[in-house]
Amino acid sequence: MQPSEIKRLKQLEDENRRLKSIVVDLTLDKAMLRRKRLKPARLRTEVSALQRTFGVSERRACHVTGARRTTQRFVSASPRRRL
Repeated sequence: MQPSEIKRLKQLEDENRRLKSIVVDLTLDKAMLRRKRLKPARLRTEVSALQRTFGVSERRACHVTGARRTTQRFVSASPRRRL
């Protein structure tokens, strides 16, 4: 092999590695999106469940579900009423 061919092969291997990483991330996002859309209160628990199930960060789980990260940290000041 010529030096130029070796260099080109190295570039292709690097690009292939990068593309595989992108495919893995998108596949995980697709798996997380299969869950149904929820209301904000329930969405907070869903984000936590995604974090535990898929081992992703809060930021990524919120991004995939469309939730805002501030709602994830929200704590109600009034106690919930039981019916």
